Amino acid sequence: MKETSLIQLLKSLSHVEMRKLDKFLRSPYFMEGKNISSGIIYKYFEILKRHHPHFNDKEISDEKIYSRLYSKGKNNVKIMRKLNSDLLKLIENFLSHMEFEKNGTEFRQNLLHQLADRKIEKIFNRRFNEMLKYLETLDKDEDYFYEVYNTWNNYWTNYFLSKSVYKLEESLKHINSFFIYVIIGSLSIYLWGLSYFSNFLRIANVEHEFYLYSEILNHVKKNYSKYKDIPQILIHYNLICLIVYKQEEYFYELKSLKNKYISSLSNKDRYNLFIMMSNYCQLMISHQYAKYREERFDLDNEFLQSNLISWVGGLHFFHFLSILKNAIKLRKFNWAGKKIETLRYQIEPKYRDFAINYVNSLIFFEKKEYNKSLELLGALKTEYSHQKQHVCNLMLQIYFENGEDETAFSLIDTSRHFIHRDKHLTKNFKESSLSFLKFTEKLIKLRGKPSVETTEMLKKEMAKQPGMENKDWLVEKADELLK
Repeated sequence: MKETSLIQLLKSLSHVEMRKLDKFLRSPYFMEGKNISSGIIYKYFEILKRHHPHFNDKEISDEKIYSRLYSKGKNNVKIMRKLNSDLLKLIENFLSHMEFEKNGTEFRQNLLHQLADRKIEKIFNRRFNEMLKYLETLDKDEDYFYEVYNTWNNYWTNYFLSKSVYKLEESLKHINSFFIYVIIGSLSIYLWGLSYFSNFLRIANVEHEFYLYSEILNHVKKNYSKYKDIPQILIHYNLICLIVYKQEEYFYELKSLKNKYISSLSNKDRYNLFIMMSNYCQLMISHQYAKYREERFDLDNEFLQSNLISWVGGLHFFHFLSILKNAIKLRKFNWAGKKIETLRYQIEPKYRDFAINYVNSLIFFEKKEYNKSLELLGALKTEYSHQKQHVCNLMLQIYFENGEDETAFSLIDTSRHFIHRDKHLTKNFKESSLSFLKFTEKLIKLRGKPSVETTEMLKKEMAKQPGMENKDWLVEKADELLK
């Protein structure tokens, strides 16, 4: 049997989930009304489940399974296709049912809706009050405000045209929950679009307009103080302004909001806040605003002390490098050494050895122990294009520091050919690395024939390259030439 959608889905189930699925398929409630006998479908599942989770092709061929299900006749392709289709739909139904049971909010809302439709006031009021208490245990994000609106909507439905109309008065204050949900949801979409999707649109040369973008942002700006108790609105608004206008007033407002409201934010909002504020710090560092290294370090330290790495399922290789590079630049070597040990198993295994050894080589480099750094780099196994170029860039810095100009020129030439040829490097990384190679080459040539005027011009040219690899090191070397 080929690895069909059915087999892929079965492989994804744990042993516990397989046992639950078994019970599900034995329930007449879910199995009635099938075109193929429910007994045959369950028997088919019983055969398959014995081979979970590997499902060896030879053991579950269509011919073997058909002969076990139907003692007579040759393999009927149409019947096997129908069996696969019916069992697949049942498993999808099972997964949907499992998610429904897990979602306490949806379960409670559906119950309230049924009780409201049936006008059973005593039970409705009891479950309604329970629902309000349950909602207060949730994160106060856009989903929370939608559920508050939905709960009161069920309340209004229950009492509409009843003798208890006076009860509606106390519920009217909750009508704005829906509009708050719309505002937070809209700001979330704008934020996602501006931070992640806009790069794709620019590359693809596609124009896109976010509906009500100006209207909602202007509304929040004019009513900023009204939303002081709804941090999601203030944080999303300031993050959008930070991305669009890149002004530090929004960064420091976000810093204040973070310190005040961090514990009330959802994991998603906390993660986005840390990442986007860190990205802004990195942008300002690239513009030579040194104070943002400490700001970035404080953010990274707070991020690593949170539970967010576990929430996202590990630390991305590039995020790990970015955090450690910044700390090493600040010469916080002890902190960096401890984080290498505590974070090593949070990094995806295929990147782990490279990330740890590369960061250790950076520490040696910053300590001016160039030979030790070079020794570590030489022992590194690089499987991916970005890794190879990171190693080449650091080697080039070492050759520069050691005065090995000819070796440096040779590596620059090799690296240029590699970058132009390689299809796996991103456009931004290619441009960043090529700029780094160009300016390093110019600095080596200037070192042979120093010129204050040429070096000053070179520094101005560097300043126009905000995203360039190792920009602060290049500026530092230019300053050394000027001295």
